[in-house]
Amino acid sequence: MLENLFVYKGIDYSNEMLVRHLLNHTSGIADYWEDKPIQGKSIKELVIEEPERFWKPEDTIDHTRYNQRAVSSPEKKFHYSDTGYNLLGKIIEEITQKPFHENLQTEIFNPLGMDNSYLLYRSEPNEKSPYPILDTYIGKYEVSGFKSISVDWAGGGIVTTTEDLLLFHKALVNNTLIKKETFEICSNDVERFGFGMDYGYGILLLNIGTMMIFQSEELDMWGNFGSIGAYMFYNPAHDVYIIGSFNHSNYIRRQVRFIIYVIRTVSKIQTI
Repeated sequence: MLENLFVYKGIDYSNEMLVRHLLNHTSGIADYWEDKPIQGKSIKELVIEEPERFWKPEDTIDHTRYNQRAVSSPEKKFHYSDTGYNLLGKIIEEITQKPFHENLQTEIFNPLGMDNSYLLYRSEPNEKSPYPILDTYIGKYEVSGFKSISVDWAGGGIVTTTEDLLLFHKALVNNTLIKKETFEICSNDVERFGFGMDYGYGILLLNIGTMMIFQSEELDMWGNFGSIGAYMFYNPAHDVYIIGSFNHSNYIRRQVRFIIYVIRTVSKIQTI
């Protein structure tokens, strides 16, 4: 499965690739979703043009294998990669000998009471919501009913509610999902994601005290956000959770501004 995924400047680094490289996006592997293909159409284009297509994780890995190239050798560069996340999903399946969506159910959703959460087109929630999935846009296209958004697997693809996400986030904060020692490793072994942003093992640190002058480090948060404007962040200083989604790919940058606006507003209210 690793063949031709980690070849950089003619050297195959697949034997040097570690799980932590995939978790903090330093493996050097390309990203099937954002990176342009060397040949043919991008997956984004195919998702729009073939709405009835069901994507297996192997399809996305093969897209990177045959249509993209590694961006660096391991540990040399941070490069966000959903292909890497899909490899992590396959590793989980190999270790547990059961499908990834079943692992989500038995290891996360059921223990935390996340009864409305499920992996789209692959499982069902414990309690079916009376409400439909919210409209979701990739550019100008509304894709919530497209079977092709099955392309998102271990890198996302979960249908959930803000209430369920709050249960998940509180479990991380209170160390009931993973041990405190494990969480500290995930949040301390970081790479530079962007100005004022560091990325650990699936955890994004939003350093607002660095991003904006005259702002206190008390505004700093950790969590993550997604490609359709979904976000979940926690501010330890004020014990505040900020969770929601714009459901639009054009809101990737705007969501950060919105999150900062919210925590600054909360901070001023609590100060008063």
